[in-house]
Amino acid sequence: MIRTEEEAKTLRCCGPSDCGEAIHEPDFGPIRRVCIASACMAWQTVEATPLTLWTKSPKPNSANPYPGIYSHNILLRSGGYCGLAGAPISASDLVLEKAQ
Repeated sequence: MIRTEEEAKTLRCCGPSDCGEAIHEPDFGPIRRVCIASACMAWQTVEATPLTLWTKSPKPNSANPYPGIYSHNILLRSGGYCGLAGAPISASDLVLEKAQ
């Protein structure tokens, strides 16, 4: 999942045991290592990317009385992800801008 740097800094580091920032929190044991986001060499930055999603409505219904093909302008949210964890893309990374 693409995350903002602030979101990433609340998560556990994906790297080896000596990576990330070591913090002490009684709820998590003596030491917990958290992500340092863009300060890490594995951080992959993603810029907001406009995409067009095409959908087809085969027959009229209460939600869409006019069948046809519709385009939706969407944005892939900006932020980043841990390169050690892979490049996840999920539906929550897409932000619906405007339906036409």
